[in-house]
Amino acid sequence: MLFEVNGLCKRFGEIVALAGVSFHVRAGEVLGLIGPNGAGKSTLFECLAGVLPSDSGTLRAGGRQAGASDRRSLLFYVPDGIAPWPSQQVGWALDFTIGFLGGRASLRDEVIGQLDLHALLHQPVGTLSKGQRKRVLLGIGLLTSQPALLIDEPFEGLDLRQARDIAAALRVHAARGRTLFLS
Repeated sequence: MLFEVNGLCKRFGEIVALAGVSFHVRAGEVLGLIGPNGAGKSTLFECLAGVLPSDSGTLRAGGRQAGASDRRSLLFYVPDGIAPWPSQQVGWALDFTIGFLGGRASLRDEVIGQLDLHALLHQPVGTLSKGQRKRVLLGIGLLTSQPALLIDEPFEGLDLRQARDIAAALRVHAARGRTLFLS
């Protein structure tokens, strides 16, 4: 088992976003998290990644509770709707992921091809359309070294052909043992 979650709870004032969420994830699994808007999918991912503190519950990996550094080495969260490093070019963002975040340089060209990023490499991230930005975010995630990716809304903003191509790319990475948790 890669990790397990037990009794995760999160409230925003009177609103209960997560109540006693428990599950486990095996290495190399592809999981889908489905629910209506406002059901807590993004909140769950944010709590798992440590972006948002949970009110209670545990995340365990390797038989022990996972602290902040454990989570950073275990999970990489690809949020929906952000433009990281908006003034930097896409190629810079990918290279930064490899250099600073300890990403896998050996996958750079493959990921660029899989996600059709060639034409975007010299464009600033902040100038991209929603679908282009989504592909760049997925590229950043796929280049990271963590064994599990939490990807929020991986197909949002993509046309049918792009969604099909992205799904194929994700299957390739999953077949190599990467754990993918998609909402």
